Amino acid sequence: MRRAVAVVGLAVLVCGAGAGAYLAGRGGIAAVAGPAAPTTKRVPVERRTLVATQPVSGRVGASQSWTIGLPDGSTPAEVAAAGDAVATAGDQVDVAGAALLAAERTRSLSLLRDSRAVSAAPAGAPRRDARLAMQLDRVGLDSGVRQARAGVTEARRGLVAARREQAARRESEMTSARTVTGLAAAGTTVRQGQDLFELDGQGTVLLLGSTPAYRALREGDDGPDVAELQANLIALGLGGTPPITASGTFDRPTTDAVKRWQASRHLVADGVVRLGSVVVLPAPVRVTAVHVAVGSAAQPGSPVIDVASTVEVVTLDVNPALALRIQPGDPIRFDVTDGPAVPGTIASVGAPTTETADQGGGPQGGLVVPVVAAPTDPAALAALDGATVSADITVGTAPDVLAVPVSALVVLADGSFGIEVAAAGSTHFVSVQPGIYDQAMVEIEADGVAPGDLVVVPGT
Repeated sequence: MRRAVAVVGLAVLVCGAGAGAYLAGRGGIAAVAGPAAPTTKRVPVERRTLVATQPVSGRVGASQSWTIGLPDGSTPAEVAAAGDAVATAGDQVDVAGAALLAAERTRSLSLLRDSRAVSAAPAGAPRRDARLAMQLDRVGLDSGVRQARAGVTEARRGLVAARREQAARRESEMTSARTVTGLAAAGTTVRQGQDLFELDGQGTVLLLGSTPAYRALREGDDGPDVAELQANLIALGLGGTPPITASGTFDRPTTDAVKRWQASRHLVADGVVRLGSVVVLPAPVRVTAVHVAVGSAAQPGSPVIDVASTVEVVTLDVNPALALRIQPGDPIRFDVTDGPAVPGTIASVGAPTTETADQGGGPQGGLVVPVVAAPTDPAALAALDGATVSADITVGTAPDVLAVPVSALVVLADGSFGIEVAAAGSTHFVSVQPGIYDQAMVEIEADGVAPGDLVVVPGT
């Protein structure tokens, strides 16, 4: 869709410093004192597509960045202790259940004995005494059964709590390694299946996906993170025969595939993927900084390395008025030193924000709109990470229009724009409506002008 751009300040092109100048009028030429008229030449009117651009500047940087550290979870010893607690709670349920059965059996036998005693007692006072004794026994026996049942309920609650704790410990189970034994150097690109760093000789591996590694995974688990693990195992050639599928269910074949992976990495092959053993990110990354040294201790919750996407983008802070004419998907062209311009597109247009001193895109404290642009070739700006580059944002396109050099525009006596057309050995002025321009050429709308007609422009 064509977006018109007003031509501003072009009238000055009629008068060159040191040249004899004139204003063209519909009734004739108004002479202006000065030296001899400048040399002119004649160029044809063209039909072409014009693209109007506006120069801006921005900073090259990674499209995303992350800080990777050791998660704060449960150690294998804590997971084992939680398992022991479940076993103990189960034993307590069994003991409480046995106590309840004993209390109920005691009550049944005692009441049966008391009932026989009532039947055997002589009528009168002896029988009344027997019945009273039976009632008192029932109260005590019922109380004992109630207490036993409460004991069972409490034991079962304890078992539920122990199982819940065990599940939480198992889900947050992390590697027990702490000493940093290896680090990917800053600037290194880490790809799927490669180590970001090592703890106690055990590598923390980069896997690809959209769901972060937020829990330990083992047989019986389900979810999109399981499907991502399976997809990575398949991509790394560890799917087995027949191969596993990315079903999202951690089944026995998946356990076998994890064990093969662990064995290939000289780890204990127990089939459990613990927190801290993998990091899941959307794509390969470049290490930008390290926070620890080899030989130091990595603390849970503390950063180890910083990484960033290998895809470079340019962040621009543009004037809000210009931003209104920019849309995601619009073309942009980046100017680089010692090389051709790099084509790209607008990725996103943000909300206006107040510019700070370190943004450098305009007067401090003014409103700017953050615009993110991406090169068509993701690697085209990789060597310029952190640098400031200039770019030309496309703000208008006029396809298949009449166009003349910008220097062909003159100001007519009535203040409108015109061009001087040469024909039949003479020239005449034609009023035109300028449209968008792309540095050297300007769009015109005019009656009686056609492609190939000659217009007068200043010579060189």
